[in-house]
Amino acid sequence: MQKRCCVVACAVSVLTACGGGGEGGNPMVPIMPGRTTETITVTGTILRPDGGMLYPASTPIPTIVVSVSGLVEARVSFAPVPGCDFRFSLTRSDASGVSVISAGGPGPELAFQGIVAPDTYRLGLVARSGGVSLCGELPAAGVPMPHTIVVTHP
Repeated sequence: MQKRCCVVACAVSVLTACGGGGEGGNPMVPIMPGRTTETITVTGTILRPDGGMLYPASTPIPTIVVSVSGLVEARVSFAPVPGCDFRFSLTRSDASGVSVISAGGPGPELAFQGIVAPDTYRLGLVARSGGVSLCGELPAAGVPMPHTIVVTHP
C-alpha cells in the first residue's frame, strides 16, 4: 500500500511540475487546430465497364479544402460489385491529379489516413488502376454506384 501512495504522489508532482492540474493547462500538449468532419453522399454515379466512375453533371466529384497541414481520415461505404476491386483515393485537384493517399479492396468499406499539406483535394472511387479495369465484365450501361464518404480534416 505504501508503494502505491508513492507512485501517486510522484505522478502528481510530475504533472504539477509540467503544468498539469494548475493554471494555464499543460504546456507540453500542443493545441490542435479545428477539425471538420464532412459526410458526402454521392448519388447518380455509374461504374463504367472500364472501371472508371461517371458523375452526372449535377453531381460534382467530392472535393475538400485542407486549410493547414494535418491528418486527413476518410472512409467510403458502397455496395460491392462482384468481381471488382476498388481504389479510394485523395488526389490533388490540380491538373496533375497526383494521388496522395489511397486504399484498395472489394468493399463494402475502404478507409485511409495520412498527413497532407494545405490544398484542394478530390476524393475518388474507381475500379481501375493504371488505366486498366479491376473488374470482370460489366454491363455496357455500367452499374449504379452510389456511395457515402465521411472525411475528417483540418
